[in-house]
Amino acid sequence: MRTFQLAPVAAVLAFSLTGCFVPGLEDGEDVASATQADESTNSLTANSLTANSLTANSLTANSLTANSLTANSLTANSLTANALTDPAARTVLKYIVGCALPAGQSIDVVISGTSYHYDGQLGLAPSWGVDQGSSGDNGERGSACDGKCIEAVSACVLARVNHLGQTVPISVRGAGLTAAPSEASAYPNVDGTYYGNIFTSPQIRYACLPPGVTQLTRVCGSSLSGCVVTSQGPCEQVCGKVKSDGSYKHCSDASASAKFDRSISVYLQ
Repeated sequence: MRTFQLAPVAAVLAFSLTGCFVPGLEDGEDVASATQADESTNSLTANSLTANSLTANSLTANSLTANSLTANSLTANSLTANALTDPAARTVLKYIVGCALPAGQSIDVVISGTSYHYDGQLGLAPSWGVDQGSSGDNGERGSACDGKCIEAVSACVLARVNHLGQTVPISVRGAGLTAAPSEASAYPNVDGTYYGNIFTSPQIRYACLPPGVTQLTRVCGSSLSGCVVTSQGPCEQVCGKVKSDGSYKHCSDASASAKFDRSISVYLQ
């Protein structure tokens, strides 16, 4: 699990994580561990997420996920390079990189003569940040962003939306992330669970309501109506039994026609 903050619909969050990767407990996944919640500014808005030219159409989105998440790949492909001339697209890339790449890894991209720096934080898809056909510093082989990567990164970005325009520390669990006991005790209040696919057109932006939760105020404001994420109902109905760390392994839409194995559950102080 990781601790961090986020912000969409006119929102600003913060987050920062440090940790190491060890063999996963399930399905060979990596598990990220953070000992405390640190803060850094986040400013992802709902409009940036939904209307940016990096993920707003499937052609550009496919170009992004089919290649490595590296400066060379981003700028060598005309579709992604052109998309990144959009400031909203660069904002979304910041969150994608933060979710996908581990702390200590970063990307510097030059767009129209201006250099932009993006830091990794959570490490949900470390191999995506390595050129395909080569090996990274930790021995992982470079790859495109496959289905598991897409689900994990999408859930992470969705979880970082904030409607309130305030800095709100959050702790995230699921998709291979786990929390240290001290972090779990410091963030005991469940907020919501998020999942979907932000790299498809139209985007799939789902959430469910954990036990005791009736609104997704941090992300949606005072009403679920018109929210950037669409509630699929109680998590126990669409995601099954909650795991011991407060996350869910398998989620679906309300009709159970679409399945998602990577979701992120958010906890607040």
